[in-house]
Amino acid sequence: MREQKFEGAVTGKGDIYHDKTLLLEERTAVFFHIEGDQIYVDQRKEGAAAGIWYVAQYEEYAVQPGKRKTVHLSSGQPLGKDRIYYLPRGMEIWIGSEKNRFLLE
Repeated sequence: MREQKFEGAVTGKGDIYHDKTLLLEERTAVFFHIEGDQIYVDQRKEGAAAGIWYVAQYEEYAVQPGKRKTVHLSSGQPLGKDRIYYLPRGMEIWIGSEKNRFLLE
């Protein structure tokens, strides 16, 4: 039996995904899309507001905003489009608006 190791998780803290956790696989991105007031997650990079993946080597999360002023740190600081940011476990971000908050676990 193969032992499963922790490879990262993103937990919703806002309205829509409150207390729902998305488990991540090592270096496999998930993409957050915004349509109107709604946000959803899938594996499609095209048109995504942001991509997030876990990098076990650094024990950090890589976050890559796909659009301007859509990904913010909990402090309100926006992250720049198409740049990759390495964020530690325990960091909270929001995507699109503050109601779409996520905790990097």
